[in-house]
Amino acid sequence: MLSILIIIGGVIAGYFNNLIFVTLIAVAAFQMTICAFSKIIYMKKM
Repeated sequence: MLSILIIIGGVIAGYFNNLIFVTLIAVAAFQMTICAFSKIIYMKKM
């Protein structure tokens, strides 16, 4: 859920500053990747 809010914030901030847009989108992508890997690891352990 937080990643979606970061992406929406990045799109809104992209109208004002391109660097903030790229940074927020990169952070959201990194967060979703880490979340997916942790879900895979914990699903294999159970």
